[in-house]
Amino acid sequence: ERDCSVQRRHQKVVEIAPSVDLDPGVRRDLCEASVRLAAGIGYNNAGTIEFLYDVDKKEWFFIEMNPRIQVEHTVTEQITGIDLVRSQILVAAGASLHGPELALPQQDAVPCNGFAVQARITTEDPANKFMPNYGKIVTYRSAAGFGVRLDSGMGTTGSVITPFYDSLLTKVTTIGQTFPMALQRMLRALREFRIRGVKTNIPFLENVILNPEFASGKATTTLIDTTPSSPAGRSDAPLVVGQTFSDPDADLHLTALAHFVNPRLVNEYVAGCARAGAAAVGINSWDIITHCGFHYAAARGDIDFVRRSIKFYKGNLRHWCLLLIANYC
Repeated sequence: ERDCSVQRRHQKVVEIAPSVDLDPGVRRDLCEASVRLAAGIGYNNAGTIEFLYDVDKKEWFFIEMNPRIQVEHTVTEQITGIDLVRSQILVAAGASLHGPELALPQQDAVPCNGFAVQARITTEDPANKFMPNYGKIVTYRSAAGFGVRLDSGMGTTGSVITPFYDSLLTKVTTIGQTFPMALQRMLRALREFRIRGVKTNIPFLENVILNPEFASGKATTTLIDTTPSSPAGRSDAPLVVGQTFSDPDADLHLTALAHFVNPRLVNEYVAGCARAGAAAVGINSWDIITHCGFHYAAARGDIDFVRRSIKFYKGNLRHWCLLLIANYC
């Protein structure tokens, strides 16, 4: 079974398998009810039956059955090792569940190894009520590594995203021996992505993964709607509380980033301050970032981009200039 509680406007955002905080008795009841329903209508292929569980009353209710594979089937495949897409095609072709072509285990022998998490990366702008964003992808670098699976659609450099189709770019699925391990891999994977040219919901997804209630496995369908807005770990993901810039060395790290991106600009700024009589040790690293940010804006020559950025950040020059520097990377 899968937990698809984290939703926005009744659309799934992050999916988990198996459910972290579900009573084993309830899990058994849901699975048995699903088998009875499918058998009762003579259904003989892959399908998904959805239920709603009332955590207060400890009651569950049938919602619907989808006679097809679901977007989040990847988490089930990762923990069971069963290729659901291949299996449904072979079943439709007449193959036996436990025959040599499919070689599926008996139901009570289906493995459940660790935990899997899936996040859907879309070209939606979290800062603009999740409106779809469109344009040409000028840079696309995806995540990789052990325990990371990607199911991609339009995620390639040079692809043109239009407003006429689904905004899904790619699905990221991570697996771990424990739920926290799967979340750590997901956070690492999301932070490895570099997508330029269109906005994405990656910062929003990061804050969902970092949310304490979600990480505890107790999140419900109201998580996103009831979490207060805040300038979270990423300033362009204001809907879910995450981390803040509490690192005492954050200024040092950001200055190092600016120097890495364009050491000439940083050195020129420090030298200019010295000529003006200011001690280099007293220079605010945010001043350096601002200096580099304006140089990048001037080099880009996109006045509309600058105006949109300033309007979005509502005068928060630090975040705006950090965004500009990030575009170098």
